[in-house]
Amino acid sequence: MYANLFTFIAALSLFSFYEVPKEGPGSGLPLILAIIFFYLLFFLLCRRAFRIPKTAESTYRFSSSLTKASHASLVSRYTVVALFFYSIIVCVFNLKGHLLDLILLKTSSLALCLAGAIFPLFLFFLIIWYFSFPLHQYLTGKNSGFQNYIESNIRLNFTIIIPWILLSLATDLLSLLPGEAKIYLESNYILSLILFFTLFAGIVVFFPYILVRVWKCPSIPENSERKILENFSQKAGVNFSDMVLWDMFDSSMITAGIVGFIKQFRYLLVAPLLLKILDPDELESVLAHEIGHIKNRHMFFYLFFILGYTLFSYGLLKIIYTFIFSRDFLFNVLFSNNQSNDHLLSSIAITILLLFILFYFRYIFGFISRNFERQADISSLELKGNADGIISALNKIATAGSHSRTAPSWHHFSIAQRTEFLEGCQQNHDLVKKHHKRVARIKTGYFILLILFSSFFFVLDKTVLKTSELNLYQKVLEKELTKNPADPSLHFALGNIFYEKKEYKQAEKFLLAAIHLDPKHHEALNSLAWLYATTEDMEIRNPKDALIFSETAAALAPKPHILDTLAESYYVNGMHREAVFTIKKAIEKKPANIRYYRKQLRKFQKALEKP
Repeated sequence: MYANLFTFIAALSLFSFYEVPKEGPGSGLPLILAIIFFYLLFFLLCRRAFRIPKTAESTYRFSSSLTKASHASLVSRYTVVALFFYSIIVCVFNLKGHLLDLILLKTSSLALCLAGAIFPLFLFFLIIWYFSFPLHQYLTGKNSGFQNYIESNIRLNFTIIIPWILLSLATDLLSLLPGEAKIYLESNYILSLILFFTLFAGIVVFFPYILVRVWKCPSIPENSERKILENFSQKAGVNFSDMVLWDMFDSSMITAGIVGFIKQFRYLLVAPLLLKILDPDELESVLAHEIGHIKNRHMFFYLFFILGYTLFSYGLLKIIYTFIFSRDFLFNVLFSNNQSNDHLLSSIAITILLLFILFYFRYIFGFISRNFERQADISSLELKGNADGIISALNKIATAGSHSRTAPSWHHFSIAQRTEFLEGCQQNHDLVKKHHKRVARIKTGYFILLILFSSFFFVLDKTVLKTSELNLYQKVLEKELTKNPADPSLHFALGNIFYEKKEYKQAEKFLLAAIHLDPKHHEALNSLAWLYATTEDMEIRNPKDALIFSETAAALAPKPHILDTLAESYYVNGMHREAVFTIKKAIEKKPANIRYYRKQLRKFQKALEKP
């Protein structure tokens, strides 16, 4: 499940961050042929990979013996192959660009991502499940139904994307708000943040309730096993909304888990086979392990870990785009021969993003998860008073699941390592204290890293990254200008970049050039007027020309920001009454940043009231 979770995160990130080439999607035939080719190739690869050996003794493609663990490993491996093929379809054949040509997908981020990321990935997964079923049946020794196997996989994977679907649906619904309410929400950053975290918290709290119903988990019957679980959980001081059977894949699962952050929506999930093979002491020990996750607040940490990914990935991509690509050497390589390489830039950034996802979830998460699982094992020892029950349970699980005791796991230690550590803890309690301190250091270290990165990125974004970003845009525009010297929009864009860099003489030069090429370019007129009215460079400052250019721009396009420039021009020319009147006209148009306009109004009114 972890592998599929990270695959969905990677696919959604890849699809969302992909920059559609400016030249448009072009013909859809190459995309159609690519889709047919990669799905057919994947079909053939999976058919070959999941063949059942003719005899139990025959040599198979696994390096170790054929087991459930090796089957799961093969499924994970081909999940990665599916992501690789999907990445090619998105990055090389511009899937997103073609989908954006459809009107429905232009207006709904949910519909766009469902069509461009979720549905294509599920098709790859269906091919894996189709061919992995006979091998799964062979390994479990059960004459299970194909429909149940596919349905179990769909239900398991569908729950992964439910939180994202709910958040995306909420975003789409907010975009349907009336104009005034939408503008107010967009302009109020704090309100938007509160709304997002309220929605996110609601999904986090209620999601377990949805999950157990999507997974069709019935309550554990009122029997001796349930009584054992209830008595032990009460003794440990942990309450559940319900204790349910985690009955999927024809009861072949041998596991348990806890979902939920508050007791009203917290559920204990236990596989039926686990109830069957464990004795009361072992069952209590497994429950104690799961309770250890609650008492040590591991799920809360994982929540922050997912949120941290958003910050780290955004910051990483911003640094790549603005700092690295603004270097002269890389820029000359990426934009050689006067060719536009937006597509190449996007592909490089996405490649780095996918590598980061691999590192962040496979290695950082894997390291944290292994240590959290070991701490939960220790909790079983502490709650039970000994580790005999959890050691015995782990060994039974390994035997029943045909797992090798020494088989490594990227998010758990091997069963041999876990049992050896628990045996050591029983003999030397200092190992328990050391591991609790180790986990505390891991948590503290992660949060310190998150805070330091956030602070570093914030400072960098306001200084070095901003300069690098402007330098990159400047170089791209100058390259374009050599190909289209008569394009006023390029001169205008360069003028604005030089203004941001406070190179006002250059800004004036390019804005005048834009106006010369297009005397009715109201945005260039407006920018030049603002430069003349507000610049601190007294050689450039020219209030009279600012008023001339701003009046012309306002006559052409009386937009709020252009009226603001006109009001500012009136103000610097001492025409305070006209400034107040004009900024009020701008406010009547309900601009997005209404606070700024009201601040301008107060400034002009204060000047008007002075004798």
